[in-house]
Amino acid sequence: MNFTQNWQILFYAFCLVTLVQLFYYLFFFIRLAFYKAKSKAISQTHPVSVIICARDEAANLAKNLPGALVQQYRTTHEVIVVDDNSFDDSKYLLEEYQRTYRQLQVVQLKQEAKLIPGKNSR
Repeated sequence: MNFTQNWQILFYAFCLVTLVQLFYYLFFFIRLAFYKAKSKAISQTHPVSVIICARDEAANLAKNLPGALVQQYRTTHEVIVVDDNSFDDSKYLLEEYQRTYRQLQVVQLKQEAKLIPGKNSR
């Protein structure tokens, strides 16, 4: 074998290796280059319920309850206020808010609470 034949064999080997690599890159990596994530057609959001316990908390309800009532969610949400034998104006305040906000639900606990400490006031 002479010098030119050696270079031809080397050239053909180089071309073969280059074609194999080109095929590999085009076959495997071209799919990654043009990949688009499929968008979800249906969102899986769940309804939200906010439960607030209140006992003689008219001032705190007047201050903080509107913030919970005006929040926006993609799905339905409700705010449940449990009025635990309040002696202040919480009942009247909650009735007024119930007229304005349809997602507000009030649960009135009216049982006698002797020897039951209620919520912790710490």
